This record gives sequence, structure tokens and C-alpha cells, in this order.
Amino acid sequence: MTRSFALVLALAAAGPFVPSSAEAGACARPEIPTAPLTADGTKLAKGGGVVMQMEDAAKAPTWTFTGKSKAKAKVRVIGPGLAVYEPPAGGVWSLQDGKGKTSIKVEVGPDARAPAAPVVRTVQYRSANSRRGTYQNVNAEVTGQPPDGVVALLAYDKKGGVLSWGKINRGDPAAKTTTIALWFSGSCTVLPNGTRAIGPDQKIKLAWLDASGQVSPMVAATVVNASPKGSGPSMGIQ
Repeated sequence: MTRSFALVLALAAAGPFVPSSAEAGACARPEIPTAPLTADGTKLAKGGGVVMQMEDAAKAPTWTFTGKSKAKAKVRVIGPGLAVYEPPAGGVWSLQDGKGKTSIKVEVGPDARAPAAPVVRTVQYRSANSRRGTYQNVNAEVTGQPPDGVVALLAYDKKGGVLSWGKINRGDPAAKTTTIALWFSGSCTVLPNGTRAIGPDQKIKLAWLDASGQVSPMVAATVVNASPKGSGPSMGIQ
């Protein structure tokens, strides 16, 4: 079983991402928690829902919306480890886990446009060898900061299936570019079930996912091999 939460990880030598404390030392292998990427208090677009991360979206746990009534959330799978939990109607709702603990409170608002397509500068693959084996990672660099309300960058194959995705970690609002980790493989890696590798020279498409579960238009990109010569095996994926 492929398990990983390294969607936000990358080699320190290859970018500004570092392993979490759980990945360090003795290589503890944490479970991926089921948790909202949508912020508490978000006003959802009409027809939208709460974006959730989890270990296996194909086996998304049952959570419940409570408000003017009580109903199980309708689950719409976006990709590996990523799903949207939709409330039953408009109004104010609290989303509760299987134990009845409230995780997030949201309000369903009016219709809203999905974000504009990302402006992608480059997508780069890197690999490096260490005493624990070969590490590989893929980072996307986009112009400026991600739009307000965006929670993830989705990477699609040429048939429109989600390969992997990167969580948005906002940085300096004045920065001219933002780097987002899309995929990582190496010792102590933990990825959601169903995540697929992204390799050098691969043609992919990228799109934003906002906090209501709306997806932006896609843009095409080709993954550039930015690995130093002799750094390890490359994967040719078309």
C-alpha cells in the first residue's frame, strides 16, 4: 500500500521544502489524518463543499453535517487522498467526524466563479542519491501567489485523471513566484493511496482547487528534468 503525506515535502537541496518532524530521525510512518483543507468559517460557493485530505479517498470516512437538519456528507472524490464533502442544502453547517466532534463550520453562499487557470513558469523533476536510496521530487513554479481561497494545485495526466497534488502554503505576498511540491518519492515517504508518479519529460496539466471544491481551467506543462548529471535514475513517463 502506498501511503504518503509528502505532497508538501521535497529535498532540501532541491527546493524550500523540508520533511516534517514525523519524517525525520527513525523514519516514523504517520497515518495521513482526515482533515479539512477548507478554512473554518469559509463561505462556500453554492453547490460546493468542504475540501478534505485523507489517506484513501476511495474509502472516505463518513462525516456528518449538522445545522437546520442532520445529514451525512455527500462525498465527491477529486483525486488521491482528496475529496469534497458537500452539505445537503444552503445555510450554516458544522461538519462532524465519525465521533461527533465538530471539525469546521461553514456557510453556503451564492454562486461563485472558479479561480482562473494557474500561470505556470516551470515544472521541474529532480532526483538525488543518499545513503537511504534515491529521492525524487517534482515542483511547480507559478507566477505570484496562488489566488485567494485556493487550497491545492492538481496535476493531471493527459487523459484528465489526477496524478498527484500539492497543498498550498502561502508565503511572502510580494514574492514574484511560488513553488508548490506536487510529488515526492524516497525513504520515509508517505503518499495518499492512488498517487501516481510524475516523471521527467512527462506532459501534464495543472489546475487550482479552491476551498469550495471548484476546479480552475487546466493549463498544459511539460516536466523538465533538472536533476544534476549522475544524480540517480530518471523515470521516463509519457
